[in-house]
Amino acid sequence: MLIAGSTDVGKALEKGVEMMSKDEFEKSDLLVISDGDFGEISQRIVGKMDKQRE
Repeated sequence: MLIAGSTDVGKALEKGVEMMSKDEFEKSDLLVISDGDFGEISQRIVGKMDKQRE
């Protein structure tokens, strides 16, 4: 029996962006390794990632 699933990447992204907002990690990169099936990412997290890129 094959069970298909997806990764809930939202919590990992949120924690990563939170860490990157600290001075010692402000120039860090966040790398996510996945098969690409992680569904919808909330606009709140996308907004935080955009802000961090600036």
